[in-house]
Amino acid sequence: AGTFAHYFSLFLPPVDVFYSLLKAWIFAAAIALIHCYYGYNARGGPVGVGVAVGKAIRTSIVVILVLNFALSALMWGIADTVRIAG
Repeated sequence: AGTFAHYFSLFLPPVDVFYSLLKAWIFAAAIALIHCYYGYNARGGPVGVGVAVGKAIRTSIVVILVLNFALSALMWGIADTVRIAG
């Protein structure tokens, strides 16, 4: 147990766990807001709902990609927890 705990804390610092949980919460909030927006503004009956779902999914994919890049650069770009060499 001691060896496992040592390497676990060495390769997964608590700040990285916090950052990951924060990113997951931000992603969930962004997806919920996007889908609620498109859902509430759907027009045209069942066909309009299908179109709104498609738009919401496409928008969510793009927003998550952009948010992932920005948050990763912000969170891990300013910290020295990720070491490639040395």
